[in-house]
Amino acid sequence: MIQLASRLALLMLVLWALSGLLEPNHDASRLSVAADALEHGLIAFGLVILGAGAAPRLPIWAVGSGVVAIGWAVEGLQHLQWIGGQFQASDLLADLVGALIGAAAVSFGEARAAEALARANASPEF
Repeated sequence: MIQLASRLALLMLVLWALSGLLEPNHDASRLSVAADALEHGLIAFGLVILGAGAAPRLPIWAVGSGVVAIGWAVEGLQHLQWIGGQFQASDLLADLVGALIGAAAVSFGEARAAEALARANASPEF
């Protein structure tokens, strides 16, 4: 059930991000650098969390790397002026940081779940 919910949430987040990316009036340069970078970091964080839930058999480094690659590809397309917006190095860094924090959160959650399962299996039954 969590896998299906993650896939639906991932689809919704991707559609939301694409709508902002493809919206002709969306101009991230209107935002201050911190707000634009925060937007990039939060999107990367969300994509890693939801991607890990939607595709649990993929290693977390693969999910995180894919999210960073997509973010950097968007910045490359902006640099080439194939899509709206402006290339900003701070966005590249924000994508990387957001993905790393998301991957760390997933890894921490998986480790905690494994510990809880081990404790549950090790406890004596009465």
